[in-house]
Amino acid sequence: MTGALNDTASAPFQTRASTGAHESPGGNGGTPEHIDYIGGLESGCSTETSNGAGAGHEYCMHSRGWPPQCQGWQGGQEQQETRQPGRSWYVRLPQWMRLPWARVALNGNERPPRPVLYAIVLALSVPYFLASLDQTVLSTLTPRVPNDQEELFQTSWVTSSYLASLNAFMLFYGKVADIFAPLPILVVALLIFLCGSVLTATSTTMVWLILARALAGLGAAGVISVTQAIAAEVGPWNERGQYMGILGAVFGLGTTIGPLVGGLVADSWTWRVSFYANVPLVCLTLLVTVLVLRITTHPQPLADKIGRVDFFGALMLVAGLMLLLLGLNWGGRVYPWTSPVVIICLSVGLLMLGVFVFVENKLALEPIIDSRLFVVRNIALSIPIEMCVGAVFLNTIFNLPVYYSFTQNSSASESGVRMIPLACSVVVFSILAGWVIAWRSAYRPVTWVGTVVMTLGAGLLCLFDGNIGKAAQVPILVVLGSGIGCCTMGLLLTVQVSVRPTDLAVATALATFSQMMGGIMGLAFGSVVSESTTKRHLTALMDAVPKYAADILRAQNDANEIWAMDVPHSVQQSIIGAYARGLQYNFVLITCLGTVAVVLAAFLQGVSQHKAPHAPPLTSRSGAYASSAGEFARPGLDLNRLDFDGTTIAW
Repeated sequence: MTGALNDTASAPFQTRASTGAHESPGGNGGTPEHIDYIGGLESGCSTETSNGAGAGHEYCMHSRGWPPQCQGWQGGQEQQETRQPGRSWYVRLPQWMRLPWARVALNGNERPPRPVLYAIVLALSVPYFLASLDQTVLSTLTPRVPNDQEELFQTSWVTSSYLASLNAFMLFYGKVADIFAPLPILVVALLIFLCGSVLTATSTTMVWLILARALAGLGAAGVISVTQAIAAEVGPWNERGQYMGILGAVFGLGTTIGPLVGGLVADSWTWRVSFYANVPLVCLTLLVTVLVLRITTHPQPLADKIGRVDFFGALMLVAGLMLLLLGLNWGGRVYPWTSPVVIICLSVGLLMLGVFVFVENKLALEPIIDSRLFVVRNIALSIPIEMCVGAVFLNTIFNLPVYYSFTQNSSASESGVRMIPLACSVVVFSILAGWVIAWRSAYRPVTWVGTVVMTLGAGLLCLFDGNIGKAAQVPILVVLGSGIGCCTMGLLLTVQVSVRPTDLAVATALATFSQMMGGIMGLAFGSVVSESTTKRHLTALMDAVPKYAADILRAQNDANEIWAMDVPHSVQQSIIGAYARGLQYNFVLITCLGTVAVVLAAFLQGVSQHKAPHAPPLTSRSGAYASSAGEFARPGLDLNRLDFDGTTIAW
């Protein structure tokens, strides 16, 4: 394998150095950043001089399709291209390593070979799965951490640090991916996530572990948000649902089986195994990403790109979200809700978020989240629906293992095994929903039916009173999982199809952030409901049987003592019933949130995906760069209707 300079098209890995700005075929300025994939053999990419650019200004014809003069891979033979000599570095691979497909621009409507498309999506799914798995895997691992390190500490810090940094940086990643292009941001996020996993696995103190988990969450935020944006650009957008369904299934699978994986690791090996396993998988993904995906650079200088980043707004956003999330996570668990720590975190966090909103609307030249996005009806409705879906999903994931442990004395691995029906149904119906949307453009029907089924499943969870049989639990979990799978995929694709391609990354990050933020808020409020209900029933039980008041009080302070107490069976069952009743009220809460999602989803609009949006984007306040809302925010436009190239909006 040798490196050389060459003017032929046989360069499998090649970087083009242009002497001037790339001009669009229309002569209206530089083409937007987009991602390319390369399958081993780069096609002949003809370069032409733009009429409006002058000599030396070239543009890649692949960014606009396959014109007749572009000699690519045809008939299984390598074709030569028209290119000025001495302009490209390349690495020449042996003939047997060259794959028979050509380099294409992934931000257009060109279609790479289907096996390549799915191979890229599957490669991106690996870190996406790991990042989503790490959200819930520690729910059953944290009890082993202090024992292993021989320290007593509030282990909720371990989970809080990851979730706080994950949610706080997600929107920022979406914006910088739109500015710098998604691929380099994904590589940086993967490296950060890799370092966080290594530091977590090798931690020797609890402070080290908490900081390592925060670093891993910082990387996971970029992995989750940017991976979705890249997958959305990797092929023709009218077929996006087919392969985005895979990512949706991966996210649901990783989040759902986290307790199972954590339980198996906790029961069989050391907790460090789950983080050591991240290292080879992330390294493999980095290798595939660097070799397969390519980026066509924007002619804008790096200093100008850095100048477009709203650092003060990002600081207010990240700091405000982290304080708010920590307050919600600690309230009622680590500290009482009336504790000064919780009150300060919540109040200062809300104040910083208020400053962020003011800065973005009044001062920022290029806001992280353009407020004009929210005038699009589907965007404005999808955000609260995503929050409701996230509350239902995360509440179920965290509380069902608690239910199995308290009411049936199940081990961590047994509780995880009982979650398998939920995980399988989420995976299957995420993929099916993506296929149906790609086939029939059924954004609104899939999403609305998903919210109805999800709400039905959440309502059926109220039957979990501690005495329900195992056979009856399976269909309830299947119903709930099928609804969640349809909702998650339908909402994500609805958001993506409702924005300009230049805003795809930040809109995708906004959708995912809304779901996770709703999940954390749902967990916080759900814990208040369940704990207050359980405490009320246990207090009444202590008044009824004062002889065992001390044992009941011990069970109230530590639910793990339920099955170790020497009390009559009737008293033990009453204690179990009190905890089951508290969880039932929690399930009533998420049923109400599901009902809100059903009502809001009824007002979503049908969108046809057979034609891409064509409207030019709005300019930012500085007038220099493209902004977000596109034609949807133009004065006088009917915002109750999405118009894509005159396509009729169905149901």
